Amino acid sequence: MRSRACRRGFTLIEAIIAIAVLLIVAAIALPAIHSARESSRRAQCKSALKTIGLALHNYETTHKRFPSGGKGTAWRGFTAGRENTVPGSVQPNGTAFDSQSTLALLVPFLSEFPAHTPVPSDLPYNTSDNGPGGQRVRAQAEIEWSGFRCPTNPVWRDDPAGYGQSDYVPTVFTDIRVTPDPTKAIDVGKPDPATPVDFRSRRDGCLALGGTHLGLITDGTSNTIAFAESVGRQLLIGNPAITSPHPAPLGTRDTCGSADGLQASGYRCPNRWADPDGGIGVSGPPAGVFRLINNNAAPIGGTPECPWSMENCGPNDELFGFHTGGAQAVFADGAVRFLSENMDAGVVGKLVARADGESLDFSCGEETKGIRRDPRSEPQYAPPPGPLAAAPQPMPGEVATEQPRSEVAASAEDGNGLQQPGRALAP
Repeated sequence: MRSRACRRGFTLIEAIIAIAVLLIVAAIALPAIHSARESSRRAQCKSALKTIGLALHNYETTHKRFPSGGKGTAWRGFTAGRENTVPGSVQPNGTAFDSQSTLALLVPFLSEFPAHTPVPSDLPYNTSDNGPGGQRVRAQAEIEWSGFRCPTNPVWRDDPAGYGQSDYVPTVFTDIRVTPDPTKAIDVGKPDPATPVDFRSRRDGCLALGGTHLGLITDGTSNTIAFAESVGRQLLIGNPAITSPHPAPLGTRDTCGSADGLQASGYRCPNRWADPDGGIGVSGPPAGVFRLINNNAAPIGGTPECPWSMENCGPNDELFGFHTGGAQAVFADGAVRFLSENMDAGVVGKLVARADGESLDFSCGEETKGIRRDPRSEPQYAPPPGPLAAAPQPMPGEVATEQPRSEVAASAEDGNGLQQPGRALAP
């Protein structure tokens, strides 16, 4: 008879040891994998902001100024031709809007912009006009540009009315006290509640109403944020209790604030890239832990004292990103920097304000602690090609004014090596 070979299997102890080893390896590898994925997403986000920064300078080369912020402060003497949506007691120094958003003005300067018949610039993006011009305007606003979406956004949802959205926004003003004022008992880094606003309680950001000449950015283009992340505003869509405080202009449709997002509630939609209300005024949260970047971030949706449904809480009109520890911003010189959520509020206010007289040294010092500087992202300057125009031409709905202009050249960061995200048409 043949003897059968004895087969020896794993003992229980050996199996337990093998499982324990696998768990240890997984525990070590998973954080590294997550870190690598986050690093990749942050790089994509940075590339998208670089593209926007390049488009800003291409626009400035053509028009001799940066585009309008879409939203801003209608200072006395600059209110003609603009819709002021604040109570009469606040006019003229109140929040107002130009006819086009910043990104709508930048679209022709993006490499992914398709060549087609230009759309009328005197119509709102969600115009109720059903003529050929109105249809072209709405069709453009429905494009979902992949370069306007941060890949780290975990709460993205499509706009109920089918319009394109953006996680990147212009910074149009700040209410944060950036310098001491002996007449007011308000600490630097705290919001100034003055109403009506004045030049001491509110300061224009890089992109204000009507466009910004480089000469008005007296703090320096490397010290002034132009665009930043405000990620997660899609979570606010479809909630009838969450609306923009600003009524939509007459002659529009598909406004926000209704349960399904399709009814004409009469409010603007800041989540859409074509809506001028997409610009943010940095003011800080009214409750909870006070910080200007990623305020009341956890849990998603906000805290009981500062839910995201409340204005200035979370991504609701504030700087906000889902990157670990902060958010990214592109400065007026085209450089992209990561801003720590623990950055001093007074420093953030100085970076938003374009002419507060406070310049920051990014190379050293405690004042700029919280700003991560990547030397590879610093722009190289070169004179813009072509002759300079003698005077800027006013955009539709703007008031022509003579403003000084500096000879700061356009940013040529990374030369022609900028990655240009693709696009996808909304269904």
